[in-house]
Amino acid sequence: MNLRSLISTRAAEATAQADTLESLIGTAESYGTLSISGVKAEADRAAGYYVRIAFDTDANITLEAKSDFRVPLVTGLQQAIERAEKIRGQFK
Repeated sequence: MNLRSLISTRAAEATAQADTLESLIGTAESYGTLSISGVKAEADRAAGYYVRIAFDTDANITLEAKSDFRVPLVTGLQQAIERAEKIRGQFK
């Protein structure tokens, strides 16, 4: 693979990831208020993100769906969305 095709491949991957992030953020925001926090790296732990979706039930009870701590952004969004779906399903 030459340099030009490598750059083209990397650009396509970056565009696909941006589309994925945009889609995940849109889905998360459809559930409620989205909060994304960056977590700093420590000597023995990598940096990552923490994602939280806060939403109200029909009975006006505020619930939260949270990701694990220190995960990649896409993973955090996926976890929070999955957990929001499960929580919402219990209150319908």
